[in-house]
Amino acid sequence: MNAELETVNLRDHLRLLQRHRALIVACTLFGGVAALVAGLAVKREYVADAALAISRSKIGENAAASDVLSTANFRPLIESRAVAAQVVKDLKLEDPPYSISPSEFFRDVVQIEEVRNSSVLLVHGRLRDPVRVADIVNRVADLGTATARRVSQQEAIQAREDIKAQLDEAKTRLDAATLKLDRARTSSQLELVRTDVDAALEQRRALLDLTINIEAEKARLQRAEQELAARPRVDTVKRSIDGNPALLEAARNGNSTPRDLLALQSSSEEVNPVYQDLDKQVASSRTELAALQRQKAQMTARKLDDPRLTSLTEMYQRESEIGRLEMEHSLAKKVYEEVANSYESARLLVAGRSSGLQILTRAVPPDRPESRKLPRTILIGASSGFLLSSLFVLMRRQAA
Repeated sequence: MNAELETVNLRDHLRLLQRHRALIVACTLFGGVAALVAGLAVKREYVADAALAISRSKIGENAAASDVLSTANFRPLIESRAVAAQVVKDLKLEDPPYSISPSEFFRDVVQIEEVRNSSVLLVHGRLRDPVRVADIVNRVADLGTATARRVSQQEAIQAREDIKAQLDEAKTRLDAATLKLDRARTSSQLELVRTDVDAALEQRRALLDLTINIEAEKARLQRAEQELAARPRVDTVKRSIDGNPALLEAARNGNSTPRDLLALQSSSEEVNPVYQDLDKQVASSRTELAALQRQKAQMTARKLDDPRLTSLTEMYQRESEIGRLEMEHSLAKKVYEEVANSYESARLLVAGRSSGLQILTRAVPPDRPESRKLPRTILIGASSGFLLSSLFVLMRRQAA
């Protein structure tokens, strides 16, 4: 039922439009003529174009191969009010006959177009002066590339400055750690301490043998003194006079009988050789014992017999201090090297990040104005007349 009603209404509308076809045709012709007159009356404009492409620096190309460059990132740098104001000021577009303001510049004079699936940006300019429109487009392209270059480098420069502050701090820490380590090495004289400790340990190892030798020497001396005390210093030696012709002749002159002569003896005192050897041994032993005891006294004075060696404890403390300072110095050096490498990389990045935009083609003054496109204009005017007149007829019936 509803489909039949819609079919009836459509037929009624078509019949209504057919009855007023004269009016509709007249309005259609009027719209086409009006569009033709308007198209002929409008002053013709000249169009100039320039092409920009996103460029990648050749320095560090492999490191930045994964960077994604999009035209959408660079379009705001070109299509900015600052660029518009600079172009208007440089080319004096605010003066008659142009009277263009910065807010109208990218709306009425210049348009930026992104070429799909490419890294190319097109700058279109439209103006009644062919030379001036080419100058405008080229000036926009120049300012766009300069702005892109400045912004592209600004990030790397800021990163470099931040790393420079860290580098200075790391250098200060490294210098302080180096100075502390040098002072500690100079004051500790660790190599000399180690030499003294080695010598003390060597003497400490000999201390036990020294003690045993002293006790052995004391025992030897005591026994020798006992033997010396038990023996006489001088021995009395008795001999028969028959072994001495002089004494025998003297005895004969004394009118002694031969039997008495045989009974006569001579006596003499001689130093006991055993006593003499023991006395030498005692003297030598006393000398040796005194030397050993003096040596032990020197070791005792240096506290080599203490359970804990003071010099060894001091050496451990100095080694610990030097080790801690060396660890701090190594850490400060490693941090400084890493920050220095980052700083050099940032410097290379600043040098490598040149202009993000490159001018492919510059605008040249056009030799003819843009086409009026009269067929399209007439078609639009006639279509507008037709639609408006048809709408007027239908609305008038609805009102009736």
